[in-house]
Amino acid sequence: MEFIPGHTRLGYENAVTPRIVYDLVRVEGRWLVLRDEEGRESYQSKSLVAEDLARGNLMGWQVVTNDDVAKTIIDQLGGIGRLQAMTGARDFLFDARSVQFKFKNRKGPNYCKVTLHGDDTYTMEFGRLVKWDLRNQTIVPHIFCERLIPVFERTTGLALSL
Repeated sequence: MEFIPGHTRLGYENAVTPRIVYDLVRVEGRWLVLRDEEGRESYQSKSLVAEDLARGNLMGWQVVTNDDVAKTIIDQLGGIGRLQAMTGARDFLFDARSVQFKFKNRKGPNYCKVTLHGDDTYTMEFGRLVKWDLRNQTIVPHIFCERLIPVFERTTGLALSL
């Protein structure tokens, strides 16, 4: 398993400890630096975590795939139906903390990535995707959920409502 900082979420559970979910912050040699939901960092052996994952150990480490975050982000942008109808959105991809998609736009950005942070704010990244190259990237940090639609509309020039 490849451990990617910022994109890997791990859960740990055993008979004594209730389930705890960690975000991978960085990899330092043979150690994984994990941050729990309260912001505390801890070190775990990369090889021991990988062994538990390979065995599918139900009482050890597990990869957390949570599409609830992705569904919530899409809903806060008006829903998948509205995004597809109003912008031609397609090719939706998500991970534990973000959603990205492409949409039709002749003049401005045609790619958007929305990432949720621990303080319940979002970062929106826009760009023009040409073949495999992302150009004219614009990053808008520290957005609250009620501002996602206005920021999307202002940055892309596309409306999400009639």
